[in-house]
Amino acid sequence: MLILAGVSLNAVIGDNGIITQAQNATYMQSVAVLEEYLQQEYVKKYDQLSPYDNKLDGFIYDSELRKIIQKASNNSYYFLDSENYKEYYFIEKSALPDDIKNQIKGGDTSLTGTGIYAVFDDIYGVTSDLRVFYCSSGTDTRIGAADTAQETNLEKVVISADDPWSSALGYNRDITLSDLRSQKDITVTTDGLDLNQLIYFGSLEKITFNNCTYSTLEGIQNAPNLYYVCFYNNCSVDDYNALRKSKKFKIFIFMEFFRFRNSKIM
Repeated sequence: MLILAGVSLNAVIGDNGIITQAQNATYMQSVAVLEEYLQQEYVKKYDQLSPYDNKLDGFIYDSELRKIIQKASNNSYYFLDSENYKEYYFIEKSALPDDIKNQIKGGDTSLTGTGIYAVFDDIYGVTSDLRVFYCSSGTDTRIGAADTAQETNLEKVVISADDPWSSALGYNRDITLSDLRSQKDITVTTDGLDLNQLIYFGSLEKITFNNCTYSTLEGIQNAPNLYYVCFYNNCSVDDYNALRKSKKFKIFIFMEFFRFRNSKIM
């Protein structure tokens, strides 16, 4: 009986179960609606869009259509996909006409105001030939069109040589995305670094503050994959409220001689 119950549950709620297939069918219907709409818009403006290399480029260079399809790297952020930084094109649902928007399930994620890295979480993407796909939570959940994304230019300079981060990390030169790709665990011993720069550290998982002073930790919450934050050896922080702003953090370690100048940690 237990075996039969297990088989029945898997058939209903498993990865390929009835519920999952029903949900995917609903999203696929939304994919079809979006593809039909985009193709119709392309036909309407064919004369001005057709000279471009592909249909997607035509959309990107049209000021009105660009509100619907946006190129991630043109907006100063990239999708982080399996530790690769790639150029993707996504659909801004809020820019769709109401009659189309009302037929779409999910896809409510907007990247407006998002940091340099983003993830596929409840978002529709589009390929060069205006084929649509949907990801509910990461690229492993993709349904619809195949991946046609290209890896971005990892040599893009994101932190200049005169920024204190350059010397703090031992680079003493311009720092590129490729450089920061290898930074998974760093120790900071320099006072008052601009923690907003952590937005570029896409691979960073752990940061340790050692014997340094910070008036605020503002910006630390924007590090895309930062899970562990440690304070060690006579660190002093005036305002640690930024630690409350992210749900990504798994653990905070407050080690010996850490001085608090505020009333509570969490």
